[in-house]
Amino acid sequence: EALCREHFAAADFAASADPERAADLWAARHSTYYASLALKPNGRAIVTDACVPISRLAESIQAAVDDVRASDVVGPVFGHAADGNFH
Repeated sequence: EALCREHFAAADFAASADPERAADLWAARHSTYYASLALKPNGRAIVTDACVPISRLAESIQAAVDDVRASDVVGPVFGHAADGNFH
């Protein structure tokens, strides 16, 4: 959580060890694909996947954000960062 808040100004963060709550969070994470489609009318999505060592996560996400900005595309970054995986 600290990584997301300190390095990326995360507005919200949620995690849970409770199986029911974790399932709800996982469903919300899967919905981000459809939410990202709504960011650009008639847009298309290309989903990428990156998995990096946790120690390099902040650096890798920042590099992805920088690449998106330099490319002038809509590119939300989301995922399940606790395991070093983001999309």
